[in-house]
Amino acid sequence: MQNQVLFFFEQGQFAEAEKVLKERLLDEQCPYGRTGLKVCQFWSGRLEQLEKWQDDTLRGDFLYGQWFRFIELYRWDLLRDFESALPALKAWLFHQVINSYERTMGMIRTADTESHLKVGRSLKYLGRYEEALPLVEKALKYHRSSSEIMAELADCYGLINEVELSKALFREAYLVDPQGVKLALLESSFMIRLCERVMKETDYKDREFNEWIPVFAVVYGIFDVKREMKQEEIGMLKQSIYSLKSDLKEAGREWKTVPRLLYRYFWLIDLYRSQGASQNLIRQVLMDIQLLDPQIYQLYMN
Repeated sequence: MQNQVLFFFEQGQFAEAEKVLKERLLDEQCPYGRTGLKVCQFWSGRLEQLEKWQDDTLRGDFLYGQWFRFIELYRWDLLRDFESALPALKAWLFHQVINSYERTMGMIRTADTESHLKVGRSLKYLGRYEEALPLVEKALKYHRSSSEIMAELADCYGLINEVELSKALFREAYLVDPQGVKLALLESSFMIRLCERVMKETDYKDREFNEWIPVFAVVYGIFDVKREMKQEEIGMLKQSIYSLKSDLKEAGREWKTVPRLLYRYFWLIDLYRSQGASQNLIRQVLMDIQLLDPQIYQLYMN
């Protein structure tokens, strides 16, 4: 009966899926029933709203935006109870999105950052990674400082098994702005496992959770791809550390100050090691980490 529900999801037939799921709820051994009903209720309501939009681009935009709302609300429930629903839902929704965009004014061929990102993401969700990559790369070309686009490109590379490049880009994106990285939208297996582990082992939530992901990516040995830094970047890194330390003295342990400072300390240690700097410099940074967060220090040293 689960296959029947998945078939209805792939067709966007949520009323029919809901009927099947309500029958299954009579069976107490149905672990996915309640989560499946949440899916049906969410998308049935959105399909009703979709009837208001006649313009294809607006319809595509609406579905695209609602997917991200949906995934923020229910992704972890689905991964726990009904993981097979995710590919079925993506197959339905992003085919609709791509068809809507392709019918209107050649959006895929435009030089607009948002258009490239939307279509690239949609192709990624359909498993068309090689087609998604050049679009996301173009989006980043037009907006190089976007941690969101950088992380999206990292995700695409992770999905075609270019793991080293993927890790390097994720590492960069988190240095730019952790809040720009849309964790709920990532598909790379190593990032999903990282999020699940941090979620299980800590109590961080929402925005704070985003800030700690790169810290744990370092201490768990995931962000293990390093690069040389330009002199300008080194100056910016040290200035950022100085500013965060000042913030810590003035405002206390704000939710994002500590993880951002820790992450930059890790970058500084990598820099010193690549430069062959004295051990005294490295030990000083390690002492700063230990004072700031003894638990993270222990994990890092182990």
